[in-house]
Amino acid sequence: MRKLLILVLMMVIHVQGAFAQEQPKLDARIFGQIPILHEGRVKPIESFARAKMKALSNSERGALPWLIEVLFDPARAESRPIIKITNPDILRLLKLPNTKDRLHSFTDISKALAPHQDMLASIMETEEKNWSVQQRDLMKLQQKVILMQDLLSSLSRLLPLSLTFPNNMPEPIQDYSGKQLSYLEYEDIKNDLTQIVKNIYLEKGDNIESFTVDEQILTQLSYVLSLLEQASKGSRLFTVIPFKEDQWRAPWQAHAEKLQDWQKLATAYHKSDTEAFNTAAHAIYAHNMARDGLRVDALRLEYFYNIYPPFTLSIIILLAALGLLFISIFKSHPLFYKAIYGGMVLSLITQVSGISMRMYILERPPVSTLYETIIFVSAITLLYAVIAYRKDKDALWLWLGVSLNVVLHFLSFAHDQDGDSMLMLSAVLNTNFWLATHVLCITIGYGFCALTSLLAHYTLGHMIVHKSDYPDGALFGKTHTAALLALFFATIGTVLGGIWADQ
Repeated sequence: MRKLLILVLMMVIHVQGAFAQEQPKLDARIFGQIPILHEGRVKPIESFARAKMKALSNSERGALPWLIEVLFDPARAESRPIIKITNPDILRLLKLPNTKDRLHSFTDISKALAPHQDMLASIMETEEKNWSVQQRDLMKLQQKVILMQDLLSSLSRLLPLSLTFPNNMPEPIQDYSGKQLSYLEYEDIKNDLTQIVKNIYLEKGDNIESFTVDEQILTQLSYVLSLLEQASKGSRLFTVIPFKEDQWRAPWQAHAEKLQDWQKLATAYHKSDTEAFNTAAHAIYAHNMARDGLRVDALRLEYFYNIYPPFTLSIIILLAALGLLFISIFKSHPLFYKAIYGGMVLSLITQVSGISMRMYILERPPVSTLYETIIFVSAITLLYAVIAYRKDKDALWLWLGVSLNVVLHFLSFAHDQDGDSMLMLSAVLNTNFWLATHVLCITIGYGFCALTSLLAHYTLGHMIVHKSDYPDGALFGKTHTAALLALFFATIGTVLGGIWADQ
């Protein structure tokens, strides 16, 4: 935590004019498409921003502008409420206010955690399975603080420092008199400045009052730069600098010559020069996208997927169709059913498009995680409902298809709250043949199980309402067909799973 406290100090003092101006209005579209290596795959910065903001606050709204501020104006960003705390016990322990949105700033949480370092250390020495709910949430909060700390440090090597060199500088750094440098520019004269400060101490000792004003500034500058290096050199999360084939580095680990365009980007941001910022972003984008082996089309498609999320569009269509269904209870009209059916078809197209985009981006079959399972089940059930309604024009299929899909959409959103939903798989799972056979068959079986369950409950309700001892023949036939399909796909999938396990 000592490193964390140093970083908090540095974020306050090293950024020039952090609170003196508003964030410049930038065209972030190109910046959001710059590739970054994150969690084992190359993705657009837009995806990285959404994943990190979701991990901190369970929200993606305004992710890219937030990340730009974190990278280029950390002193302002660290005071923004972005870290979500939902456990009231943690709030009481840290003496933080229970805000309406439950969001708190990095600065406030860092200060609140400082007196509890011994508690955190003792928790870490205990096996995770023995942690209480409060201890688990406290450690999660600590991880969020570490994540935010890394993000705030990402470009600190390139940002202008608040300290200016004196006007009368000694040799051999006389050319830097009166200048304000970034840490990257300071690296060229690091050894010379260190030697000058050593000579000052050798000549005048440790009594700072005996130093001239210029010597005090030089000493303070050397100390601040040393602290900045210690606090930030471990920042490795923002890996956007191409290195060797299939290798990327973070700015603090990259060679200085690789950072020229990023330095221009940082300078343009702090000068509020939108044109220069966009020009530098274009240069970085063009350079990185020209790398051999990079799937440029997949990166562009992922950016488009983020900007126009297909499953969000799908739920909007489904909610509109559900509203029409409720209206049809009180005022039935053939046009309503046509509109609802059209909405189902449009939602199905949107879902299939979203699943196909994910398959192309990730280069694997569509079902690998719980989130992907739910959205695939949603598409399967809607497809069956569309086909069944087209066959017999029974409004029951409209109700089943729309209502079940609405529930599944909200369920999928609930399982998509912790970072990136396009995760890389472990080696044991990353076998496309078995993912495309065993897992798909099992998941299709899940979809028909869900339809069978709803049909069975509806059939029982129908029997109760009509006081019948036997189910309606048509309803029984629909339920029986869905059950047989569920049994078929589940059986085939289970057999294939056994073969996969054997392999």
